[in-house]
Order: sequence, then C-alpha cells, then structure tokens
Amino acid sequence: MLRSQIRSLSQIHLQPILCTFRRRHIHTARILCQSATVTDSLDLAADSNRLPMSRIDTIRDTLLPDDTISQTSFHKSNSSNDQDNNKSRRMRTNSHHDNVLGFGDLRQQVYKEILDPEESRGVLSTDLPALNRILKGHRPGELTIVTGPTGGGKTTVMSQLSLDYCKSGVPTLWGSFEILNQRLAKKMLYQFASKDLSQYPTELDKWADEFDKLPLYFLKFFSSTAINTVLDACQHAVDQYGVQHIVLDNLQFMLSQQGNSSLDRWELQDRAIHELRSFATTQNVHISLVVHPRKDPGEQMDINSVFGSAKVTQEADNVIILQKEGLGGMQYIDIKKNRYDGTTGVIPYIFERETLKIRSCTEEEMNKVSSRSSHSSSQSSTTRYSSKSFKSGRSF
Repeated sequence: MLRSQIRSLSQIHLQPILCTFRRRHIHTARILCQSATVTDSLDLAADSNRLPMSRIDTIRDTLLPDDTISQTSFHKSNSSNDQDNNKSRRMRTNSHHDNVLGFGDLRQQVYKEILDPEESRGVLSTDLPALNRILKGHRPGELTIVTGPTGGGKTTVMSQLSLDYCKSGVPTLWGSFEILNQRLAKKMLYQFASKDLSQYPTELDKWADEFDKLPLYFLKFFSSTAINTVLDACQHAVDQYGVQHIVLDNLQFMLSQQGNSSLDRWELQDRAIHELRSFATTQNVHISLVVHPRKDPGEQMDINSVFGSAKVTQEADNVIILQKEGLGGMQYIDIKKNRYDGTTGVIPYIFERETLKIRSCTEEEMNKVSSRSSHSSSQSSTTRYSSKSFKSGRSF
C-alpha cells in the first residue's frame, strides 16, 4: 500500500497535494517518511517506476518539520550511545582501574607502618621532644595550621621548629609576608647559635658560615601576593632544591588587599586553603601555615578561634594553638588536632630571651606553678583543666 502511494505521488504534481497532505495526513506522512528512509533495504530494483532517493528525501523534508526529524535522529543516536556506554562500562569492569585498590595493593605499606612505625612517623624534633610524644614527628604531605594571639610567639616558635627540622636534613622554604627576610634570618641565626650574636661579634662569621650550609631558602614576596604566584615559586623550589617543608607566615598578610568585599575575602581564603592542601598532597611536602585568630580574647582559644571559615581547620592535618597565660599563668603549645593518630595535648614552655628560643618546662617548674594554682582562692576552668594535664607533652 505504501509503495503504491509513493508511485502515485510520482505521477502527479506534488505541490497542491503536499499542502493538503500536511494539514490532514501528518501522521500518514510520518509513516511515509519512515518507510522512505528504509526503502533502500527493500528489493525494488525490478520496479522501473520506483521513486529516486532524491525525490524521497524531498518528500520527507517537505512533509516533516526539521525538529521532528532531529528528534527521530536524536533518539536513534541516544540509543546507540547508551549501548556504547554500557559496553564501555562492562569492559572497564573486567579490567583494572587505577583509582580502585585492593588490600594487596596496600599490603606492603601497611606492613611498613606496623613493623617500622618510626619511619612513617616522620622527622623528630630535637628542641622540643615533648612535641614528638603528641604529633609523633614531622611528616611530608601534611598541612599544619598554627595560630595564637598577637605577640604570642607564632613566628618565633615556627622559625625555631623549621630550623630544627632543617638541621635534621629537611630542605625548608620560608615565605615571610609580615616580617622582612633579613630580620627573620637574623632571628633564625640567633636561634641557630643559641646566643645573641650582637654580644659576640667575633663569632659572627663562624656561625654565619655554618648557617649558610643549611638547605634553607626564602621567598622574596612581602605582604599581598596572589596564591598562584606563591605556589609557582614553591613549585620551583620543590623541583630545583628538593624543598620538603614550606612555611608561610601568614595567611592574612599574604591575601591582604585582595577581594572587593568581605565575602570575596572569605572565598579567596577558602580557595587559598584548597590550593595549599592540594599542593601539599600532590607534591608530598609539609606546609606550615600561620593564621591569625578571629580576635585576641583574654580567654583561652579553641579550634573555632582560627580566622576564616571551617574549611581552614577541616583541611588541616594538624592544628596548633599557642596559648598565652594559661595553665596557672604559663604559656603552652596546645595541639588541638592531629590527623595522624588523633593524639592531642599541651606542652607548657618557657621563652628564653637570650637565645630567642622556647623550651619545655621541667617537672620542677610545673610543680611550682601547680602549687601556686592549688592555693589560689579562685579556680578558673583553665586552672582546673591544668591540674589534669601538667605533664609536659601530656596527650589525650
């Protein structure tokens, strides 16, 4: 029946009928078009009155709108794509995927952590052994957030710790955005010599020569600098000098004068944290980032005191707070987060002005403070807390 319709259409003038056909028989026309598109599969070679394919295409294009044809082709294409995708998934299921591991892929690493835990724990601090009992060492691939009140010794403590690890063979890169490099280097030189070298001018060259042998490098940036610019320089230091520890002091100065509103600045900080987290992981380096607190209260700070959104501390592996005048009037390092094994705790310390270094309090010094606290008429929550955690490097 469809063939006879095609033959009839080929023997008369098409145009008048096409108009009527469009209005009254669009359904029949669609069937006609679908039949016409497959007529090449029919055996019509013996039929001398068969319409040429060009005429069939003309009828199809005239009778059916473009979008109808497109939808028909789209459904056929989708069906074909679905089949291809399913086939591809089946092929992938039967092969190894780089991002899916079995225990066999991790077995040797697990054995190493069980049988040789000291190596996986990282580089130990010689200046602050109590820190090792909590953090278990300085490990590559981690992000450490350090905060504390203004004047609380953040730069002093970080310069000492970074120098400590550097002396143990960890190539270190310093990015000081608040303090000029020469002043930072002077502080570190004093800490390296454990003395005020202005009082020993004849020893200056000797200590400077030894200091110069350390794998220690400095970024030239100061104050506001785009995070991409900073990371480009860090990448160069990693590639060329084998840097394994990057210290950035501090986040607020680095991002200052960037962003047009407070919302922009928060988004900018979150992006910077994300980029630093990613860099530490992909480059397998340890990044220590100094961040100012939200404010400088007279009370003790907690993990929520870090300036910025929750992303700052969520992305961090370690969160360290330098508490001022807690534990019965003593300053102490407060480790609030330790992703490695979950151990947290406090380290009371004393700052020695001559060497510009801190040291852990002795048992005798802590007992004296504990004794004074126990005779105090007013017991604050901090003092009650201190009576349970006066041991240097006490973990929880």
